[in-house]
Amino acid sequence: MPDAARQTLTTSRQGWCCIALSNCTGLTIYFADPHSPWQRGICEIINSLLRQYFLRGTDLSVHLLRANDVAWVMNNRPR
Repeated sequence: MPDAARQTLTTSRQGWCCIALSNCTGLTIYFADPHSPWQRGICEIINSLLRQYFLRGTDLSVHLLRANDVAWVMNNRPR
């Protein structure tokens, strides 16, 4: 990814790795509040796309081959 495209990162986890990442890359890191899914929109969009293939709470370790197929479909879908 070009440097110009990497300007910010939003995460729900705080920790030393975020500080190190910010120092190494120059990214501005924002932390989402707990129980605030609207602050992490792309995660919610991906979760809703995955629910087309797997019900909520599905054990993906049982469906490993299918999960790989779903990952391929999602990674190659037009945007």
